[in-house]
Amino acid sequence: MPLAIWLLSLAVAPAAAGGASAPQAVAVRHWVDGNLESALRLIEPSAASRERDLNRAVVLLYSGRGAEAEGLLLSLLERDPGWTPAVRWLARAQHELGRSEAMATTAALLRSRNAEAQDALWAGRSFLAGSQFGLARDSFAEAVRHVPGLSLGWLGLQRAEAALDRPDAAEQAGAQARGFRDADGVPPPLVLFPGEQLRYRVKYLFFRLAELRITTSDLPERPGITRVVLAARSNPSLPFFHVDSTFESLIDADGRVVSHANLASDSDNGRRAARYEMDASARRCTVRWVRDGLFGYDVLPLPQHPHDGVTVMLLLRALARVGGAVTVPTAVDGTWWPTALRTLERDTLRWRGQLVDVVHMQSIGDYRGPGGLSGVVDVWVSADARAIPFRATMKVAVGSIDLELLPEEGVQ
Repeated sequence: MPLAIWLLSLAVAPAAAGGASAPQAVAVRHWVDGNLESALRLIEPSAASRERDLNRAVVLLYSGRGAEAEGLLLSLLERDPGWTPAVRWLARAQHELGRSEAMATTAALLRSRNAEAQDALWAGRSFLAGSQFGLARDSFAEAVRHVPGLSLGWLGLQRAEAALDRPDAAEQAGAQARGFRDADGVPPPLVLFPGEQLRYRVKYLFFRLAELRITTSDLPERPGITRVVLAARSNPSLPFFHVDSTFESLIDADGRVVSHANLASDSDNGRRAARYEMDASARRCTVRWVRDGLFGYDVLPLPQHPHDGVTVMLLLRALARVGGAVTVPTAVDGTWWPTALRTLERDTLRWRGQLVDVVHMQSIGDYRGPGGLSGVVDVWVSADARAIPFRATMKVAVGSIDLELLPEEGVQ
């Protein structure tokens, strides 16, 4: 989950009593960690619901038990015809099993008003693999209609148009894909300081919601890889929600994320989590996620310079030192979404009674969050070698979410 959307979820999270049960929360953890049999054991005894059956089917399909998953999904659709999540995973199961019904199910999925850009991307990749290039072109075109900055959609459209012997259209799609990368194809140097620790107070309106802590450390067992952890803990004096969340990123020397996970024990416990596992040699990324309590997974092409919410923040710090703008693919909700970073102006701000020279930066995510969050985050970064983010603001439908740096050793 992108950091901005997660922060807003703090402000609008339901009371803890409405969250997921403890077994479901553990099942979420086992699923995103890839402990499939444990996840199934924890799902099966939970209260009967369409969500429980869908999650069982997803785990079965991921485990290679496609026929069992198909049977469960067909039963779900008999009880609840047209439920988009069940149609989504039935289409995937039937494609994997080579069923003749797969085409009709995929068409029904793409017609659904609840279909997502990820559905069109998946359909396009499936049609490409089956040499159904016209259908692939239509699916990728639908994906970029949903999200114009979706570079995977433009790259797929380029391949489909080339296979249809339409070189001009393929070149146009390729140009669109290239337009969503930074000018040189390589982000600026990453700003990381060994042992660095930054703390922030999170406020919404008049409420002090939580404290964030960002720490960095080296991994002796993996030379050249840095571990960055963003941990959030809610204000214990607020009774209406609980937050105990961790985002972990493993980052290489070029600033690329090589592993990403976000796991939470929050008021909406068990509703959102994800793990991205990057295989650089195969240029492939496997992602398992939970969104709104529903399990999902995909196997995606690995971009040349992948990022997540944590590395985007670090990249923004690097960009503040050199200026300019970049757009990078970012791990969000089970796929790669574009995040644009740009330098706005030099400025000053008052922090703890003193004026600080800063660079006003902006991060723009091509996604929509709850509560009116647009994906636009303004950040004020110190205009010095450390490039410390002192303040960040995210406007929402009512008010804004504000982060302010707390005093730390070396930050006076």
